[in-house]
Amino acid sequence: MRSAHTVDQVRAAERDLMARLPEGTLMARAAAGLAAVVVDLMGGAYGRRVLLLVGAGDNGGDALYAGALLARRGCGVEAVLLSSAAHPGGLAALSSAGGRVVAAGEAARPDVLVDGIVGIGGRPGLRPAALAELGRHPGVPIVAVDVPSGLPKIQGDHYQLTQLFTNLLINAYEAMDGKGHVGFSASAVRQEDGADGRDAVRVELTDDGPGMPQEVADRVFDPFFTTKPQGSGLGLAIVRKIVDAHDGQIDLRTAPGGGTLIRVTLPVSVSRDAV
Repeated sequence: MRSAHTVDQVRAAERDLMARLPEGTLMARAAAGLAAVVVDLMGGAYGRRVLLLVGAGDNGGDALYAGALLARRGCGVEAVLLSSAAHPGGLAALSSAGGRVVAAGEAARPDVLVDGIVGIGGRPGLRPAALAELGRHPGVPIVAVDVPSGLPKIQGDHYQLTQLFTNLLINAYEAMDGKGHVGFSASAVRQEDGADGRDAVRVELTDDGPGMPQEVADRVFDPFFTTKPQGSGLGLAIVRKIVDAHDGQIDLRTAPGGGTLIRVTLPVSVSRDAV
């Protein structure tokens, strides 16, 4: 069973922080996180190509500001505007960094496509223009990210946590053989590991790859276990070790032909012996 937060809950968390932080701080955080995930997925930024599909409002703004960060790192960034109400500040930042807006159907084939079409308030179903643009790039990995900006900060080792999510993204990408979608979401939760539980952040990474049989799923976190001809069997074993070091929990759910969900729950504060 997946847990979720309502739009009202997410917006309430964001309003609380907006009242205390300088204007633009939350969007800057979201854009930086999105850019980091895209770079990890591509294995670098310089010389890569990224296409932004940009909708209206702050969700499109997150994509545009992330595109500006990627362009400054040497990535070729193009944006297709799917709304006449694209975020003006994000557009200016992208242009200043060397990115460019192109018409629908004119974008070069990207290494990664960033979905900034709709946000948490969007209704089901995409407009024909958005569906058409998505259909022009078959086989290109899509990063669709809508992370609540009001998440609490996690106390932990920056390098280890970066490695944790990098390994998970690489594993998902390789499992799909470069064809499919990776979803990345996060929410504030209570980690029920004690009498009262602890404040925590839950990150869920999903892919629509081939999934795996249960006998493989039971061993994926074991050191040196791999089903890949050139695999080391250490990527997910390192993930488990890092999660344990941060007093966290990790759960994997999968089925043949049904994709895979990996859920990582990390407490906001950890014990003195952790990390």
